[in-house]
Amino acid sequence: MKVFTLAATLAATASAATWSSPGDVASAATGVGASSATTAFVAAGSNGAGAEILKTTDGGSTFNSEKPAGAAFLLLDAGSNSPTSAVVNGLFGAQHTTEGKTFEASSGGGGQGQSVEGFGKNSYGIAGAFGGNGVAISTDGGAS
Repeated sequence: MKVFTLAATLAATASAATWSSPGDVASAATGVGASSATTAFVAAGSNGAGAEILKTTDGGSTFNSEKPAGAAFLLLDAGSNSPTSAVVNGLFGAQHTTEGKTFEASSGGGGQGQSVEGFGKNSYGIAGAFGGNGVAISTDGGAS
């Protein structure tokens, strides 16, 4: 049974935003990072089979499963700066993509993170259980 339905329309009119549901997209969608009104990445679980990364390029009408790095256990959030640049993070560290489809493990940083935000052209911040202040910053698209 799908326990979560992503309920967000990425496109909004200038006068008011509207919300709609594209239907069931994952057994547990836990975070979304949108770079535009049409493109977003979703950190999710795949019906008890492990972590999944979903991507929409049509404002949430359809979602495609993208390839996570290794056997990720749990992804909690996603951030995106462009249709091809995204970072997802979870219990065992961050993953990034620079081409929008295949994710690679990020080096350095590590740690558990529950919030990913993209900022600037190529930077990401993750809040979580990192040494010191609990914040990790990447200025190279999430690679390190």
